[in-house]
Amino acid sequence: MKSKAMVVVEPNRMELQEFEVSPPAPDQILVKTTVTSVCSSDIKFFHGTFPAVNYPLIMGHEISGRVVEAGPEAKRWYGIKPGDKITVEPYIPCGRCEASRSEHFYHHCDHGGIYGLNLACDRPPHLFGGYSEYFYVMPGTSNYSFYDRIEHLERYTHDWERPFLESSRDFIYKNSFADCEFICALLRRHGVRAELEIFCLAHLYNLAELVDRGFISPPLHVEFVMGLLGAVRAENAQVVAHHVKLAQSLGRRVATPADARRILKLKGCEATAF
Repeated sequence: MKSKAMVVVEPNRMELQEFEVSPPAPDQILVKTTVTSVCSSDIKFFHGTFPAVNYPLIMGHEISGRVVEAGPEAKRWYGIKPGDKITVEPYIPCGRCEASRSEHFYHHCDHGGIYGLNLACDRPPHLFGGYSEYFYVMPGTSNYSFYDRIEHLERYTHDWERPFLESSRDFIYKNSFADCEFICALLRRHGVRAELEIFCLAHLYNLAELVDRGFISPPLHVEFVMGLLGAVRAENAQVVAHHVKLAQSLGRRVATPADARRILKLKGCEATAF
């Protein structure tokens, strides 16, 4: 069996290639690609403006698909079988450094891999990105599931809990406005404030709409700093400056802290961190 894939052979040059699809290793999973998101980061990977990219590269790090075959070790670790729908965490932490062993900061691991970014396709099994008909899930990848909690819960508070957990076996997760409205309304009814992840200016305007419609109210807890072409860490001034320069070179105006406050109409808040 063969798989077609779009390969960035070098910055600014992409071509269609074909790869032999071999059975997965004992700790790997072979997946038939169903959906791949085109992330704003892919623009930087394609143009070679992101320092960590390894070429030749099959891009696509936001991937969903169906399991074709899983090695015996992978079956035991992940509890999946052929035909299951899965979505893949892009980061593959090394499992040894402090960051990769943490619950929330494993994506700061500098020793692991990232699908569609630094796993070059010139080494077997080649297919490490979503711009391909098939891809391999490598050991260390986090696959999130709810349904396996059934085995660990001895009692349920509500009648709907067990059927919901069981139904999540066939979930592909999405993040539509309807989802955001439901979650925000549910949190508000229970007096819980949302932690908001803002990766780009578009997300900022989406958040403004939710604020205007009354689903979220200030003060707001915004976790990430805004970058027009992707998320940046606030403490890294060089990365911030690079994003600003790149955005300006594309003829885009860079939003200032004052712009962010204006978009969100932040007035009378206890504090802002931008």
